[in-house]
Amino acid sequence: MQKVLDLLNAIHPLSTDLSLHISYILKAKTFLKREFLLRDQNVCRHIWFLESGLVGCFYEKSDKTLCAWFMKEHDVVISVASFFMQKQSYESIVALDNTLTHYITFEELEWIYRHYPEFNYHGRVLVQQYYVRAEERMRAFHNQTPEEKYRYVMEHFPELIMRVSNRYLASFIGVREETLSRVKERWHPTNPTGKR
Repeated sequence: MQKVLDLLNAIHPLSTDLSLHISYILKAKTFLKREFLLRDQNVCRHIWFLESGLVGCFYEKSDKTLCAWFMKEHDVVISVASFFMQKQSYESIVALDNTLTHYITFEELEWIYRHYPEFNYHGRVLVQQYYVRAEERMRAFHNQTPEEKYRYVMEHFPELIMRVSNRYLASFIGVREETLSRVKERWHPTNPTGKR
């Protein structure tokens, strides 16, 4: 719980009353690997802070499961449209490792916004960060070669290389799994002499 308060205080110091209120309503939940935080067609009713672990967001298209994003320790997780509009989600959020979260409900967040106007600033900063990251990912993966996409992951999300399967990582950057395997082999050759 303290890490959630640290995150919020880093954006702007919380008042004592607001800090106490958040501490009171914040709930902890552990999701086991492969357990759903959210299933598609359900409404996202929680906003989660990941204290530890890794989650992925997946959606179905043309009978394929595609990966939209990953979130890890110290990230805030929601299904954006579903949460803010309180409508059915088209995506699922799944724990890819055993994951410890702290969360509040949509109604609790709305109550905070109404009764602690200062928290609207925190909410705006978090939403801005979320959308900036999403735009950066889109720009990095749009009209780029597989090598360039992989380089972006290495530079910005290097931990994903070890923590995420090739299948999910390939879907995330928009290449075929076989292509990703070839790119990874060029970046991390298994043959120490470099001969192939």
